Amino acid sequence: MKKSFWISTVFAVILVIFSVQNASEVPVNLFFKEVQISLAVLLITVFIFGAITGASYFFFKKRQEKKRITKPQEAETITENEPEN
Repeated sequence: MKKSFWISTVFAVILVIFSVQNASEVPVNLFFKEVQISLAVLLITVFIFGAITGASYFFFKKRQEKKRITKPQEAETITENEPEN
């Protein structure tokens, strides 16, 4: 398996252990309202949101690179098919 998978798994396990040990409720300000939420739930939610954000950034970055690679090839085929004067 890939090294990045194992690194992510180790960080996730550390996060879960840390969250369980710090499961007390903390106040969280959401715009104009204050909510009491478990620190464990808050940390895991933020971790998941960060992972989704990072994965989507990686996905869109790879998609842009793929488009850049295919565009010059299309331009070459157009110029190759044109008759020379």
